[in-house]
Amino acid sequence: MYPNDPEPTPELIWEYGLHLLDLQLMKAGKRLSSIRDMPVSTLRDWGQAAPNFLLQEQLEYNQEQLAAMVHTNLQTFNPEQRAVYDTVMESYDQNLGKSLFIHSAGGGGKTHVCNTIAAAVCSSQHADHKVALCVASSGIASLLLQGGRTAHSHFKIPIPIHEGSICNIPKGSPLHDVLKQTGIIIWDEVPMQHKHAIEALDRTLKDLFHVNDVPDKPFGGITVLFGGDFRQTLPVVPRGSTHQILAASLRNSYLWRHIQIFFLHQNILLLQISMNYTIIPKSYY
Repeated sequence: MYPNDPEPTPELIWEYGLHLLDLQLMKAGKRLSSIRDMPVSTLRDWGQAAPNFLLQEQLEYNQEQLAAMVHTNLQTFNPEQRAVYDTVMESYDQNLGKSLFIHSAGGGGKTHVCNTIAAAVCSSQHADHKVALCVASSGIASLLLQGGRTAHSHFKIPIPIHEGSICNIPKGSPLHDVLKQTGIIIWDEVPMQHKHAIEALDRTLKDLFHVNDVPDKPFGGITVLFGGDFRQTLPVVPRGSTHQILAASLRNSYLWRHIQIFFLHQNILLLQISMNYTIIPKSYY
């Protein structure tokens, strides 16, 4: 309420409550006006235009802390991890828009590399790009990434998905503004994702950033880092044959020929366990 307002009436309280609900919905990229038959606040202007909560969420980080974390993590990288980091950061710094894939079994340090790259992007002094969007194909995997969410939630991927589908990201929307400041997209556990979902994001970003006439610039020119292990879970195709399941994989997408592949062969987790392993005397059995 405003300082010089008279005693609030029930109608004014109702209107202010609608305004607060609208603010909460904007954090999820929606508005009251977009929901059928929902009332909206019409009595007065409750202040300045609402900020882009999605963008604020992505920019709420301490650059100094992230830079210190990157410096510490780089000291622990093996040559394979460092090669991924250097290539991704080169694409980001020079705006090359490369698409890359880290193939690693569990314990190979893939998530460690992804979080370090995300921190490096957010802590850099790049003039235009300051956002690293971290998503995963499953909710559990997204929890391991800094600020991670599921790909379907973040990119509004439609369900069901079909060949030719696009993501529900209108031009000028809050999420579009976030993507304008995005320097890298990190997508983990992508082998279990249907290729149509990944292709939908590619088409959407090309449309949003007008690069449909540049076939060698997938994902609107944004650097994209995929991760996962094709020896684990593949896309789920209801009642699908082996051929149909393999055909749904990213490896059978038109995007695959644009993707540079890196392998993490060394199992960091097992190495750490073996270094800390202590033989228990027989008397303790």
